[in-house]
Amino acid sequence: MTDEDPASPVLSVGVPSPSERLSRDRLLALFALSPAAQFVCDAAGQILLLNAAAADLLEVRAEDLVGRGLETLQPPPGAGLCMLVGGNPDLYTGGRRFLPYRRGNGGHVTLDSTIAVLNHQGERLFVVSLRAADLLSSLADGWTEAEERLGSVAQNLPGIILQRVLQTDGVIYYPFFSSGTLDILGYAPEEMRITQDGCLDCIHWADRSDYLARLHESARTLTGYTEEWRAISRKGDVRWLSATLKPERLPNGDVIWDAVLIDVSDRMRAEHRLQMIMDHAADGIITMDAEGRIESVNAAVERVFGWSADELLGKDVVFLTPDGSALANTGEGGIVHDYLKTGESAMLGHGPVELQGQRKDGHVFPMELSLSEVLTEGKRLFIAIVRDITARKETEARLHESEQRLLNIADNIQGIVFQREVSAEGHISFSYISEGCREILGVLPE
Repeated sequence: MTDEDPASPVLSVGVPSPSERLSRDRLLALFALSPAAQFVCDAAGQILLLNAAAADLLEVRAEDLVGRGLETLQPPPGAGLCMLVGGNPDLYTGGRRFLPYRRGNGGHVTLDSTIAVLNHQGERLFVVSLRAADLLSSLADGWTEAEERLGSVAQNLPGIILQRVLQTDGVIYYPFFSSGTLDILGYAPEEMRITQDGCLDCIHWADRSDYLARLHESARTLTGYTEEWRAISRKGDVRWLSATLKPERLPNGDVIWDAVLIDVSDRMRAEHRLQMIMDHAADGIITMDAEGRIESVNAAVERVFGWSADELLGKDVVFLTPDGSALANTGEGGIVHDYLKTGESAMLGHGPVELQGQRKDGHVFPMELSLSEVLTEGKRLFIAIVRDITARKETEARLHESEQRLLNIADNIQGIVFQREVSAEGHISFSYISEGCREILGVLPE
């Protein structure tokens, strides 16, 4: 520290004279004998000095660490100097934070770390003072003890237990992973790597932006959330992982999350298969909750009505019909509310009903709607199958016109025109007799 400002975290040392070199040697001797646990590293993350107090605190031998990288002091995945001073060591001016360290016995401990910057002959050195942080005792040690107590129960937990920390300077690190990483992803905990922006390296590239955005939003608002993302295993296959996380702000301003990641790959694959089937169905499929609000639609609904799924979610199915239609006149809350209130419905469970639908552009068209009810997880779910019957109605109209033309032709032919059918049992019937029977026989065709 400078003589001018003993409290400054930035220390400056110029080019030393022989007497200064001697005083510095004395300083190093004092450093070695200091009761405070301290170590020094350079801008490359190499440990230059580690005194006896720090060696005792970390249960290591100083000679085993001096000259090695900071990763040897950090639990996996070690982030080196980045975890200590942030992403840009050249701009760091010192500070205090709670950081995880690895002890010589393999255990982990979280220590209160005060970092000062030493400018020596144009080189930036970082002096780190350590002390026990009883308030933040190592979660990793806690889990190790829990595993020892619970034995196979803890080892068979169906997921990955992890701890994630967002530091005040934006650096993200993961002090602890359970052995579930090996079972689910094929990576041992010490093999779990993180990217420069703090994302787990195993997360699918398409999910990383959302992962980080939701993480930072949770830290900003200190609100819990549920995350689901794809991870690439060692074998190269895709695993879906899900967790519900609640953030907690530490005394130094860092934000910490404890989580259990559950493998939901089977559920997600089933949902994707179902969605694929729905999206390739020719008919529109709409699901609604007990309030009659649209929960999901398939691609056919989007094509038929011209609305996107996002525009339809939360709306009553009546939204898809013109004012004054039979569906719109079912009362407040629509057909589902009407059914739940009275227990009766002219549509529910009675097969297809022909109605009018209305597209986004206002065009009204004939449609067929079938409504059914299912119970899932104790909740009512209503499913509407919608079919655009415009083409069928046009075909029916053309057939009717053709039939009328043929009838007119038959009625103008001299004599009696009839169609006779003989059944397999020998019964004879006439499906059509022209008006000629009235003129010739004096009886009506009926």
